Amino acid sequence: MNMEHFFEVTLSLISQFTGHRGGIEFGIVHFGIAGMLWFVLFLFAWFNRSHSEQSHETLLLWGFGLGFARELFMMSMVSSQAYGLINADFLHIVFPPLEHVLFDIAMVVIAAAYMQYLVKNYLFCRRYLKIGIVLVLLCYLATFWWWSKYIIANPESKFGQTWCDWLFRINASVLLLVPMVVLYKRTRGWVQNAIFLALFFIFLNQFLKISDMALGEVYETTFTPIRHGFYLLGVFVFGYVYVRELFEERNHATDELKKAHATLEQKVKERTVELERKIEEVKVLSGFLPICASCKKIRDDEGYWNQIESYIAAHSEAEFSHGICPDCARKLYPELDL
Repeated sequence: MNMEHFFEVTLSLISQFTGHRGGIEFGIVHFGIAGMLWFVLFLFAWFNRSHSEQSHETLLLWGFGLGFARELFMMSMVSSQAYGLINADFLHIVFPPLEHVLFDIAMVVIAAAYMQYLVKNYLFCRRYLKIGIVLVLLCYLATFWWWSKYIIANPESKFGQTWCDWLFRINASVLLLVPMVVLYKRTRGWVQNAIFLALFFIFLNQFLKISDMALGEVYETTFTPIRHGFYLLGVFVFGYVYVRELFEERNHATDELKKAHATLEQKVKERTVELERKIEEVKVLSGFLPICASCKKIRDDEGYWNQIESYIAAHSEAEFSHGICPDCARKLYPELDL
């Protein structure tokens, strides 16, 4: 097997999952796989938002939702075209600019969310988000009317053969380069590296299309499966990072709860032992005490008569210091002038 044959077979295998060799009519599997990945991430983000107060979670929810909406839109276009529900010419007027808008805004929102989470620069991320969305919408406004008129006059033309696709692709590439540079310069760690890799895969999806258009789309059947493969890898990496971080946060919270519970139990045990010790130390006299009416001795439980001070000292923490009261002093020492 020579290298050319090996490369061709590899591309054929990849194209089974990435939309054949071009054209949306062959992309049902590609759109379906990407749509399922985005939908699962959307569900995870939806359930996690109720337990998290972090603002980047809301952005991720929107980003994953837009990613799913784009794939759902593309699948609807393919299905409508296959069943003849929508005229193919009308379909080609509408879907190229609109699918670019959904895709680009989704990537901008997700990139802004992860920059906010990793870089911790809220103001910069908000500015990037606003500028990115505005630029994408401006691309749409600049291309939609021109493209609709152009494709009606030239029904055999392709979106990728006009300046419209160039505008969208270059704009998306630049908007993806910004978070890549920020993450590379300002952050470190496996999460940052993984997000950088995911953005890089999405960037290659856009950049390789620019290369394909620069070559007049002569090698579209080669570029398309590779581009779509990078896109699916990027979505998968986003999903892997998000789900792993989600479970790590849950495990960390569980560990912290266990530690707090163990600490509380230990404190309760220590406090209980201390209280038991205090209770043992504190001896309280209670009940009826048999006492002699004459000598004031007290009878204990064994029937012995004890001096009152001896009995109290044995059954409490009291200590005695002997003295003499004025009445007894006058009786015992009448000769003293007290």
